[in-house]
Amino acid sequence: MISPFKGLKDKTTELEIGGQKIKVKPKVADAELFLTMKQEMNEETAKIPSRVMTAMIKRANPEEDPEDIQDFIVAHYGELMMKIAPLFGFKVDTATIEKQLKKKE
Repeated sequence: MISPFKGLKDKTTELEIGGQKIKVKPKVADAELFLTMKQEMNEETAKIPSRVMTAMIKRANPEEDPEDIQDFIVAHYGELMMKIAPLFGFKVDTATIEKQLKKKE
């Protein structure tokens, strides 16, 4: 029997964002941070989605310039949020994400 865990530490996931395929590498710590997001965000919790997105993209693309990654995230923030949530088994509530994005603005 082949182990369901074999090789997962090296696996990346592809997402289509802005018509381009990018690689991300989610970890348990990302899911834990994602869980801490609340309906009412304060300055600290508003930074959590950005930290999760940055870490997942950097981990899968270590050769890329961190500043370029940040600029990509800025350009595709909402779409990234909606595509990353299902990686952790969360249902995407578009209205909640849009509400949180408006608060962040």
